[in-house]
Order: sequence, then structure tokens, then C-alpha cells
Amino acid sequence: MVSRMQDPEYLRSVHYRDSSRLNARIELWKRYSKGQGPGVADWTFKPGSVAENADVLEVGSGTGRFWSDNIDRIPAGWDVTLSDVSPGMVEEAREGLVDAGRVFSFEVLDASSVPFEDDSFDLVIASYMLYHVPDVDSALVEISRVLRSGGVLIASTNSEQHIAEIREIQTRFGPGGSAADSVNRLNSFSMETGEAQLRKRFGDVATFNDSEVLAVDDAEILVSYVLSLDGEFDESAVRNHVENQIAKTGAFSVTRSTGFFVATKLQ
Repeated sequence: MVSRMQDPEYLRSVHYRDSSRLNARIELWKRYSKGQGPGVADWTFKPGSVAENADVLEVGSGTGRFWSDNIDRIPAGWDVTLSDVSPGMVEEAREGLVDAGRVFSFEVLDASSVPFEDDSFDLVIASYMLYHVPDVDSALVEISRVLRSGGVLIASTNSEQHIAEIREIQTRFGPGGSAADSVNRLNSFSMETGEAQLRKRFGDVATFNDSEVLAVDDAEILVSYVLSLDGEFDESAVRNHVENQIAKTGAFSVTRSTGFFVATKLQ
């Protein structure tokens, strides 16, 4: 069964109408995550990973933060297109990169129906978004189609252990079934399930895992994260729960378990 968080219309018009919910979640990782292994940017901009004159597409680019954070690392010869299902996100990305000092292209599109010709790109990036697609395989077919032979898809996602402690809060203080729904949605493309799905459409698939346990000592940043999730929460109960845990132990533990795949299209 497709959840609301896999409904393109709900995502574009409600949940990701703008970046407020996304930013609340990013703030937790930005503040507390140390990163334990190579990230998508490390692989993407490593010399020799991608041609210096590459055509690049990001699907589900959100506010374009990946590019603004790495603006000085982008090869001069790259032609980069940012896309998202949400017009609001695309507009924020456009505004955020207007003074970046280089040209980007922007498109509103659904990853299951990519409006580009076959063999158009050398690199496609899909960061934490394939589990939002109702039919993941249809998106992988489209991505493979627009990649050239030897082209690469970098697809990042979460492990099934990711934010287990926050899912417990969802279960206790959120709408019924919200935690189970988030797990089921994640399972559509997770670190545990993604490799097998990618191997149906790509020749070579490499896996990179990264995990850590965050010690969150700021209750407000964690409460904001919870409230950014889908559904209505008992805010007072969430805040009391988090504050009590921090008061007892000094911090609220949150598991970050993520990673990414590098899938190559063979000839």
C-alpha cells in the first residue's frame, strides 16, 4: 500500500511544499553528526570518479544544499541540472544558488517520468528520495534510460535501524501506525534492500555504509525533528519525554545509520 509520503501530490503540495520540515531534520544531523565514513560528496568529487565534462542530474534535489555546500568542488566543465517533484523546493534551490557564481539548470519532475532523452547524463544523484517513489523500479528504469553507457547513479538512503529511537517516539506520541508506515516506506529502498533492486537495472553496484549514535543534549532540536515528521503529534508529551531523558542521562541517543550505493550502467 502506498503511503502519503509516497504520493507525489501530497509531497509537492503539503509535506515538501517548502523546506521547513526538511530543514528541521537537517539541523539535527548538521549539529550532531560527525560522519564515520566517505560521503556522497567525497565520492562524487574525487578526481577520476566522474568525467570532467559531465552532464549531471540530481533528482529530489530539495533546496540544492548539496551543491551550495560543495560549490568550490564542482568541476568547471560539469553541466548540472537540479530537479524535484515540488515546485516550491525547485524555486528555493534556484534562489539559493542564484549567487553561486556558476550556472545551474532547474526542472520540476517526477523521478518515475524523467523528461530527458535517452543517454543524456553521465551522473544521476538521488539522495534520500527513492523511498518516496511509489514504484522504485519504475524510477530506476527511467534513471538507467537517461544515463549513458558507463554512467553512474549515486543513490543514498537509510538503514532500517536509522532513527529507531525517534520511531519509538512516533509510536508513543504520534498518530497510530505512523512509525510502522515510515518503516514500510523505507523498506521500499533501504540500505538492506537497495542493492538487490539496483542490480536488476545496473551492472555494477558498490555499497558504502555509515553509522553512529548521536548524543543529543538540546531538547528543542529533537522535538523540532519529531514535529517535522508526517502526522500530528502531542507536542507537550514529546517535549516532556525528551527533556526527561536528557535530564536523567545528559543526552538523548539517536542512531544514524545511512549509506549510499554507486551503480554503474554497463554497455
